Amino acid sequence: MNKNICVAILATLLLVSALVLGACCSPAHYTLSTSSNPAEGGSISPSGGSYVDKTEVTLVATPAAGYRFDHWGGNASGVSNTVGITMNAQKTVTAYFVRLYDLSVLTSPVGGGSVNISSGTYDAGTGVTLVATPAIGYKFAHWEGDASGTSGNTVITMDGDKTIVAVFSKVIYTLESRLSPGGGGSVDPPDGNYEAGANVTLTAIPATAYRFDHWGGDASGASITLNVVMGSNKTVTAYFTRLYNLSASSNPTEGGSVSPTRGAYDAGTVVTLTATAALGYTFKNWNGTDSNGVNPTTVTMNSDKSVTVYFTKLTAHPQEPIDGELYGQIVSIPIQLNAGQWVQGEIIANTYDIGAQIQDPNGNVVKELGRIRQATFSLQAQTSGTYNFVIYENYGIGHNFYTLTYTIYS
Repeated sequence: MNKNICVAILATLLLVSALVLGACCSPAHYTLSTSSNPAEGGSISPSGGSYVDKTEVTLVATPAAGYRFDHWGGNASGVSNTVGITMNAQKTVTAYFVRLYDLSVLTSPVGGGSVNISSGTYDAGTGVTLVATPAIGYKFAHWEGDASGTSGNTVITMDGDKTIVAVFSKVIYTLESRLSPGGGGSVDPPDGNYEAGANVTLTAIPATAYRFDHWGGDASGASITLNVVMGSNKTVTAYFTRLYNLSASSNPTEGGSVSPTRGAYDAGTVVTLTATAALGYTFKNWNGTDSNGVNPTTVTMNSDKSVTVYFTKLTAHPQEPIDGELYGQIVSIPIQLNAGQWVQGEIIANTYDIGAQIQDPNGNVVKELGRIRQATFSLQAQTSGTYNFVIYENYGIGHNFYTLTYTIYS
């Protein structure tokens, strides 16, 4: 055989042997397939490919906007968005994504209350419980936006982006004004409905012949104006007192005076009246009082009262002078008087000042003239008996002469 032919055949056999041996010793390759669920929920990197046996492949799931990665499925598991795969066989991996929706919660008015959830992002289909809590002075009214109803608790399903508004309204309280007695006056304003926290000024207006006395019920005080803070329903009573007029006069007018002469008094008041006789007159009696024969007397104001005090004119007795001399001693001159009688007179010291006073039958000083050179006096006896005109020397430095003259009216 041709030598060249033999060499060619031998080379061919060597090449075929090499190919057969190479094919028998090459490593295996496996395919990795990936998918997203839902398809628009995100992506996986790497998305797949053919890998030599036992290759370690790291997969990363990246959610699209509005989604979050949830878990792996197929030939992978776990909730981390990064997972490792060993390519020792054909692999199929699925990344599961969940749709997200935004929740925004507002209050109206601001400060009217609060909601347990203000905002957040939730998985599609999530049920979210909202609880509205009113602030002090407010109450929950209703939901607006993507919720409705008047219950303060509501549940919404997150099947889309949601905006919820909790609407609150001011609590309204009632103010009622009452009168005691019914015709005693009025209150301004009389009644009304007011928002919680409102400051209401009430004014009590007495009717004719009445005066305002005090507030009662859900208020107190004696000022004619009252400030009420509406923190609850209020009932306020204005108390008025009936007034009666008193007028008092003297008969005759010059016979004396009466105190008090006039005034307005609460119903039931007991007023004390005192008559004071003028010089030369004496009290006789009253007309229109509780006790017409005594002085002082009283009058009970259970109606308008008109009172008259009557005086009797007295007769003046003849006047007689009494002359005397002092030289350091005390002189007591008796004067006999009956209750109601007047004594009027004059004392004159000729040389030096003297002391002078009048004492009642019990020795009490009822008129003190003091240290005088000349003085006039008058006195109405309140009790019958001997009154003493007492004269005493102030200095005791020599003789001193005096003259006492007096007139008794009876």
